[in-house]
Amino acid sequence: MAAPQNDGPLDFFAFPDISKIASQEQEAIFAGSEDFPSAEPDNINYTALFVDDHSILIMSHYGRVLLLDRQTLQCKAEVMPEGIEFTAHDELGNPTTEPEETYDYSSNIIHVMIVHDQLLLTTADGELRRYDLPV
Repeated sequence: MAAPQNDGPLDFFAFPDISKIASQEQEAIFAGSEDFPSAEPDNINYTALFVDDHSILIMSHYGRVLLLDRQTLQCKAEVMPEGIEFTAHDELGNPTTEPEETYDYSSNIIHVMIVHDQLLLTTADGELRRYDLPV
């Protein structure tokens, strides 16, 4: 699997010949996502992990953790870990509470990992948090 940063599709490759076997455009992944209205759309931000035979976890530019269905490659859920906070930013990168000034968002998630059916997150506060995966 190859996850882009910002532009490009989420691509899947066969092993060992590395032939592309599937692809999903980001517009399709984020279609219908209206929880974070802003001038700049949300995108995949490098991280895409296989959770199990049915789900893929991706991290978005905004710091969202999304579960995709492995068959349809459509978003089936957003994982909202307790204690994760989102901040709206204006075009200059300053925090804002004004909806009409919102350019994009960020969360306090730095990294995501999956270890033994657990979601591990590192945060901007220097914490390592562990959550059971809802799959």
